[in-house]
Amino acid sequence: MTIALSAVIVAANVSFSVRAWRQERAVGR
Repeated sequence: MTIALSAVIVAANVSFSVRAWRQERAVGR
């Protein structure tokens, strides 16, 4: 696995986690 590919995967996971976290916060309120 190349560094660029792994970096893209990490960025996608982070953005997905942030999106899910925001949805949980919105629902919590």
